[in-house]
Amino acid sequence: MESIKKIRVFLKNNEIFFTTITAISLTVITVIITYQGNRNSERQTIISERQEKMDYFSNLPTFQINQNYLWNKDSTQLSGVELIVSKLDGTAKNIWVSTTSVLEIEYKYSDSKYTKDVIYIKDLFFIIAPTGKLNGDIFKINGLQDNMKNIISFTNELRDLFINDSVEQIIIEEETFIEINYVNFLNELEKNYYKLTPIGASLLYDIIDINYANAIIGRKLFNMNKKQININGYTKNEVKKMYLLLKNTPEKF
Repeated sequence: MESIKKIRVFLKNNEIFFTTITAISLTVITVIITYQGNRNSERQTIISERQEKMDYFSNLPTFQINQNYLWNKDSTQLSGVELIVSKLDGTAKNIWVSTTSVLEIEYKYSDSKYTKDVIYIKDLFFIIAPTGKLNGDIFKINGLQDNMKNIISFTNELRDLFINDSVEQIIIEEETFIEINYVNFLNELEKNYYKLTPIGASLLYDIIDINYANAIIGRKLFNMNKKQININGYTKNEVKKMYLLLKNTPEKF
């Protein structure tokens, strides 16, 4: 009995101490539970974000561009080239394809820095029509062989004018950009840009930087009646006018 009394007295005298210890213990337990809850919440957020990214990228469409050569009825003479735009997977609607062809010119005179400019080529390629399919081959683009030959002739004539004017260096390259517009699975308008590579390259096209493509394609609107050539029927006088326009009003890209 005496020992029980001593225990009761001890507990009574140390009631505040034990109350404090109990409170601290409960607080620690609460902190641990809260911490674990926050960790679980963070994990769920990370998992959710990863899943959203996986869903996003799995729904993005993949486009591919293939090339066929077109021949005359006797299959003895090349008549042109056909580019086929295909959608392989992903989600996309309201798809539309357009092309922009340019001659990119870079030249330098002995007393000046390099100048870079662009001539827009009208009707080098033209869209036949959408195929009506949602997947597979969705668009066909044709380019006539005569137009390809005209590009070479125009380039040579323009280069000769610069050389006769004592240009130190000049490079003229034809480039064609394909722009694919579509609405993605989030109902947002998207644009993909591709640049055709020279014939004989291991890949038919390169995916290009959107800023560079916008610079090229955007300026086309301002140069429609200026630095643009109709490759179907140009004259030597038009070549000379283009040369003077390039030299007197250069643009930098």
